[in-house]
Order: sequence, then structure tokens, then C-alpha cells
Amino acid sequence: MSAQTLFLGLIALATLTTAIVQIAVLVFAARAVREAGKAVQTLQQSIEPILASARQVSGDAARISSLAAKQVERVDTIVDGAMGALKVALGLLGKFGRGKGPSAPGDGDDGLFIG
Repeated sequence: MSAQTLFLGLIALATLTTAIVQIAVLVFAARAVREAGKAVQTLQQSIEPILASARQVSGDAARISSLAAKQVERVDTIVDGAMGALKVALGLLGKFGRGKGPSAPGDGDDGLFIG
């Protein structure tokens, strides 16, 4: 066996080894991709109920916010009406207070003063 044939055999063996390693890497990568796909599918199935709950909570929050805004408007209307009625009542009380009796303390005490 000559040195040339020996080197040619070594090159063929190295090429064969490289091909086997590449095939093993491809098989391993294919398994890893398959497992990753399963993991993603499992994660998606696990997260879906959480997302559905979050959507429902978001819808409920929007509904509650809308109802709260309506209630604030109602309270504002009631307070405005009550303030108007209070102004009218205070105006009427002021008119009655000026028409009868003293308007300042001490004005009606002159008749009781001896001196």
C-alpha cells in the first residue's frame, strides 16, 4: 500500500465521518424542532383560558366604567338641582329675615336699656 492510497483512504474516512456527524446533527435538530413545536402548542393551550379571562375582565371593566360615568352624571344633575333649590330657599329666607325683626345683633336691645 502506497502513501497516496493511505492518504486517500484517510480522506475518505474523514469525509464519511463528517457526513455521519452532519446526519446526526440534522436528526437532532429535527427532534428539537418537533419538541419545540409541541412546547409552543402546549403553552398556547395553557395561555388561551388566561387570555379569555383577560378579555372578559377587560369587557367587564369597560362596562363598569360606562356605568360609573352614567352614575356620576346622575349625581351631578341631582347636586345641581339641590344647589339650585338651596339658593332659592336661602334667597327666600333672606327676604323674610330682612322684613321682620333686627338684622344685626344688638339692634333690638335699645328698649331694654335703662339709663
